[in-house]
Amino acid sequence: MQTFYNIVGKIKTLLEADVNVNTVTKGMNSDIDNAKQNVYPLSHVQINEATVEGNLWRFSITTYHLDQLDVTKDPETDKYIGNDDEDDIMNTQLAVFNRMYELLRKGADTATYQMDGNPVCLPGNARFDNGLSGWECTFDILTPNVMTKCDGAAILSACADAQVRSTLSTYITTVLSGEVLVLPDITHIDTDGTPT
Repeated sequence: MQTFYNIVGKIKTLLEADVNVNTVTKGMNSDIDNAKQNVYPLSHVQINEATVEGNLWRFSITTYHLDQLDVTKDPETDKYIGNDDEDDIMNTQLAVFNRMYELLRKGADTATYQMDGNPVCLPGNARFDNGLSGWECTFDILTPNVMTKCDGAAILSACADAQVRSTLSTYITTVLSGEVLVLPDITHIDTDGTPT
């Protein structure tokens, strides 16, 4: 099953290509900037859950788009804007998410996945005590569930080979589990029962 790899790989590729992202990481939100050696701005990918919905997988994903605040010591700061560049960070990092989301939504791979619902973005400045600010955005991606009961099955009897026999019993073959048999076009059967 390549679905998980395809999704996280596509998100990573889009974020790494963005001019306003210098580092892309993945894991739980508690892993964000643990090493304190990241080059900012940073985007972090977290897979929240994967749910089977019949013939679909639903992946709930949260991406974090963050940068370090630049705080000035100037006492003559604007009372509304404050003494940092938080508004600039919020604007730029929301654009990073929007670009990534729209490229996913309208991308060339939409035959293998589809965005579902509306993303929700929350300001992330209150969640980080290391001088980071930005956005925490959650969205869902649907992908086909292409797994069959025989893929990697431990119980081989559940995935037995099939035997195919023609109605005249002149054509008998075995189709291995998971394989497809394409029958030849038969336009005529000779008197001895041989298809031609």
